[in-house]
Amino acid sequence: ILSNDDIILKFLRCRKFNIERAFNTITNWIDFHINNSKWFEYESYEDFRLFEQGYNVLPNPDSLGRIIVIFNVKTIIDVLKKDDLFVRKPHLFTMSQIWVFERIQLDYNAQVHGVIVIVS
Repeated sequence: ILSNDDIILKFLRCRKFNIERAFNTITNWIDFHINNSKWFEYESYEDFRLFEQGYNVLPNPDSLGRIIVIFNVKTIIDVLKKDDLFVRKPHLFTMSQIWVFERIQLDYNAQVHGVIVIVS
């Protein structure tokens, strides 16, 4: 769990310590969570873990320090087809992406240098 200072520092880093841009970004992040609060109510950690196999974070960043994430579409589609998951919980895929990328953004390199997503 992040402290308020950790959250503020995360947004400052990702906006190169430009206070106005960091403030706008954190405001948008908060607004998103408020406006989409229903998405966060019924999902469980286990539901999101189903999608972990569709994402692979490479152990080393690229030459610019960016985190590299491989997104395997076939694996995600297979997970969604399993037990009609997409029909039963239509927001689960979107929320799993948010969940994964919010975890990735806890990494210093992701905050400072960014993230590359390769879709395979």
